This record gives sequence, C-alpha cells and structure tokens, in this order.
Amino acid sequence: HNQRIFWECYQLDRYSSTTLGRPFAIADHDIKVDLPSRIALDTPASTGTTSPSVVSPDLSVFIYSVQLRQITSRIRSKLLAMSSNSHEHHRSFMATGQIYASLHKFLAELDHWRASAPRYEQPTCLYESQEWYDFLLEKDKLFLMRGGVNILFKSRRGVSQDIMRLWGRCAT
Repeated sequence: HNQRIFWECYQLDRYSSTTLGRPFAIADHDIKVDLPSRIALDTPASTGTTSPSVVSPDLSVFIYSVQLRQITSRIRSKLLAMSSNSHEHHRSFMATGQIYASLHKFLAELDHWRASAPRYEQPTCLYESQEWYDFLLEKDKLFLMRGGVNILFKSRRGVSQDIMRLWGRCAT
C-alpha cells in the first residue's frame, strides 16, 4: 500500500508541478521506492482477513501511467537543462544537434512506452482503452515537441521540416 501511495503522490506532483510551472517536489534521482508489483497486494493473506470478498486489483494501468510520468519527468528535466544553458551555447552547431538527438531519443522512448500498453479484451473504463493510450502518447509527444521547438527557435538555427511535420502530426 505504501508503494501505491508514494507513486500516486509522485504522479500528482508531476501533474501539479507541470501545470503550475514549478519544480518537482520529488526528485527522480532521490527515489528508492520500487513500483508496486502487478501481482495483487490485497489478498486475504496480506490483509490478515479471511473474507472471500477481497478482490485482487490489477495494477497494470497504474504502473503504466507511472512509467509515462517517469518519461515525461526526464523530458521536462532535459528541456529545462537545455533551455537554461548560456546564450552562446544555444548558437553552437553542436547544441542544435544535441537538441535534435534528445528529441528523437525521447520520441522513441514514448513510442516504446505506447507499444508496451496493457491490452484489455473488454475495457471496463476509459483508462483501459487503446484510444486513451493513443491520446496520452500524442499529448506527451506534443509537450516534448513544443519544448524542443522553443529551444531550437532560441538557437536561431531554425527547425527542420521533419520536426515541423512531426509537431503538426502531434498537434492534430
């Protein structure tokens, strides 16, 4: 239960900090708590009850959501680090290449996250539907692209047509 509570607080911190434009309260490098197991924690043996009505929850959607927050946390931290570099660094050719490399690395990581989505034959709620995962993927790709394009515009090197097309697809 403690693991689930911690990771729920982690998600709430990521949402509220991003929405308010504030730093994260929980630094990723300080976290020593494992994700909860996909195996049920609410079994009669673990709760000390013998009631047959205790049902084991499936944590797949929760864990999958936390994994996305971990990726977007790394994205936000990287974007902040790249945008806070000196003005001269923004003008260098190498900085532009690093920005493009970071964008593509994170896009691949987001695509990998999406490909590993849990699948449900009969979704019982929005969070089990494949359309929900598609929406989250495009929303977070758009977040990444906005930050990357902003940094590229600051570098005065311009933005490639490939990046602009990808940005447009995410926005659409």
